[in-house]
Amino acid sequence: MKVMFNIGDRVRQKKTGHVGEVIGHGHELIGKNYQPTIKVLFLESPGKKTVVEDISTEWQPFQNSKHTEELTHNYRSS
Repeated sequence: MKVMFNIGDRVRQKKTGHVGEVIGHGHELIGKNYQPTIKVLFLESPGKKTVVEDISTEWQPFQNSKHTEELTHNYRSS
């Protein structure tokens, strides 16, 4: 199943549970095939800007909640 996220979408990493915001797209060559990637800004580390690029199928949509709104506010305030 192909999952496509838009810039600004909130996502959660399936294995680690990290929550972030999609800030870009890319691709990675795995074997002989290009796989779509997303660039995610973690929202859980206020005062520290952590960005990762990962295969998009490793992430799932994350519903906006009071918790993620607080994370976003704390991050952008730092």
